[in-house]
Amino acid sequence: MTVPSYGTGAGKHNLERSRPQRLAGPAAAFRGRQHPICGTVRKMNEMKRFFREEDGVGVVEVILILLVLIALVLIFKQQLISLVHTILGKVVSQSNQV
Repeated sequence: MTVPSYGTGAGKHNLERSRPQRLAGPAAAFRGRQHPICGTVRKMNEMKRFFREEDGVGVVEVILILLVLIALVLIFKQQLISLVHTILGKVVSQSNQV
């Protein structure tokens, strides 16, 4: 049985004998562990994705509109009550005429 050649070498490449390259320098300190900067970059990318998502924007807009309407009702409560009394008074008086 022959093993297919995977490189530019003259002979056949034996996959069982190939070893991963040994890390040298600062990268050697993190062999088998994740580099701390990789985790930070991943968290930053997740935060960017979170802020780009617009799934809940419609709900937030509806809540803000409701809050504005409630604030307006609370601010102009007396004026609204007097307006409703005036309108209902006219409706009652004109209904008696018919």
